[in-house]
Amino acid sequence: MMDHEEIELSAYLDKELSPEERRRVEHRLTTDGEYAAELRKLERTRTMIATCIESPTFHDRLMAAVRQRAD
Repeated sequence: MMDHEEIELSAYLDKELSPEERRRVEHRLTTDGEYAAELRKLERTRTMIATCIESPTFHDRLMAAVRQRAD
């Protein structure tokens, strides 16, 4: 996957595309399996990140990891 395609898919997920760009991406998603797979991968990644950040212990675990790395 090329960088500009990842950027385009990210913009699609963020609803930052114009209606014409959105239609073009949606059409490609129905015809290009690799492109559709990349979208699913981005969706999973976003879900995992959101889940981690929403965890009540996220900040504590992050700071512990930063301190450990600094030592």
